[in-house]
Amino acid sequence: MKVLNFEDSVYKANAIRKILGNRCGVASVEQVSNVEDGLKMLKDAENAGEPFNLIITDMHFPMRSGAISDTEAGEKLVQILQAQGNQTNIIVCSSRNMKLPGVYGCIWYSEISDWEEELCDLVREMEQMIYAMSDIHGQYELFRNLMEQIPLGKDDTLYVLGDVVDRGPDSMNTLQYMMTNPNIIPIMGNHELMALPCLKLLVSELSKDFLHKLSSQAHQSFAEWTLNGGISTIQEFLKLPKEERRQVVEYIESFRPYGKKIINNGEYWLIHAGLEHFSESRRLEEYSVEELVWKRTDFDIAYFKNITVVSGHTPTQNILGNSRPGYIFKKNNLIAIDCGAGENNGRLAAICLDTGEEYYAE
Repeated sequence: MKVLNFEDSVYKANAIRKILGNRCGVASVEQVSNVEDGLKMLKDAENAGEPFNLIITDMHFPMRSGAISDTEAGEKLVQILQAQGNQTNIIVCSSRNMKLPGVYGCIWYSEISDWEEELCDLVREMEQMIYAMSDIHGQYELFRNLMEQIPLGKDDTLYVLGDVVDRGPDSMNTLQYMMTNPNIIPIMGNHELMALPCLKLLVSELSKDFLHKLSSQAHQSFAEWTLNGGISTIQEFLKLPKEERRQVVEYIESFRPYGKKIINNGEYWLIHAGLEHFSESRRLEEYSVEELVWKRTDFDIAYFKNITVVSGHTPTQNILGNSRPGYIFKKNNLIAIDCGAGENNGRLAAICLDTGEEYYAE
């Protein structure tokens, strides 16, 4: 991590450098005492391909070299960076006990506050990487290959955006591997939504007259699911002992409808498919799971200016105008990560949302 500290107090700057180095393992902490020089350092670092990962700022320091201190310099700095579209995380560390919108965190620098521990907690939190993967569709070997590539640390998180099951040969091993990894957060896909009511009925041992006892609605659910690739999942599921079948069902029931994260000062929505009945004023929490797993994203529409939507469901081979079919596609603050695993010219993909690095298995 590379840190730029806007601070005109040498004592405080040295304290911050020591804390970050000794307790957080941050090797590079540079100090700048005014806004003008700091903005130039940020620009020069970005042009050199070595941008700062974190800005720490006081509130009270000069706007330019030789000027008197400005009590609102920190706030003005944040406003300038936001106007420039700078996405670097900002932590305010000031003796003014205040909250500033649009920053990663605010710390009260005081002898009676635990500011050192608060700073370390925020920095450690920032170093947690967020990854996303989608539409595994029972391709267990590809999944394990990809998991070996992703440098998933003990504090990192992998969101799997649904459609773990069906079509491919090994949905159960994939699910059971995910169940043992607390760093994996599963999101509901349309295939899990189809599978779940049927799998619940298959937990118990099947009798000879099982099919005859099913309601018309259950018959319809099985028919819809099997037509969409559920047969292989049923066959695998029935080979499991009853207790393992119950555990698999409970795990799928725990799948979340969506994920929502702040990454590099930007908001990310992680969903399986699209936003049915979309409205720009509608919060993600207001969508039902059914509205998030069926409708395909229209990649020609810029849904939001300040929110990035990450989704699966639509193989990137099927996106019109995509110059890289079968690879992760980005347009209009939208990121499509279903790269058609198990299909012709397909692969399983993952992305680190903090760095943009892409990973593939085929």
